[in-house]
Amino acid sequence: MYDFCYFKTFDKETAEDITSEVFIKGIKNIVSFRGETEAELTSWFLRIAYNLVVDGARAHKETADIEDIAETHGESVDHAVAIDSKNKLEEVLGYLDTLEPLHKDILIMRIWDEMSFVDIAAVT
Repeated sequence: MYDFCYFKTFDKETAEDITSEVFIKGIKNIVSFRGETEAELTSWFLRIAYNLVVDGARAHKETADIEDIAETHGESVDHAVAIDSKNKLEEVLGYLDTLEPLHKDILIMRIWDEMSFVDIAAVT
């Protein structure tokens, strides 16, 4: 859940806050859950997370600085490798920004969150 929120916000604290809020909201509203399987429960929680991320984005309309993103993953690495990684990350993020929001979300859920197509369909 945290990874899903992090790759949607690119902010550690925001992802942690949303993750907490997801489970609080889920527990408070568990009576409205209509599924029967673990996969359906996971999809239900991911849908809550998705809605909270979207609501947060609408409220804040902030963008992540690519240097801050690179620093959050910053192990002690060779600067040439770090620059190459930063350039590749900028390319990927630039490409993602050219996609429609729904397509961008689907790609992130599939590649970074490693969600199944069934789970992605339930979330979207």
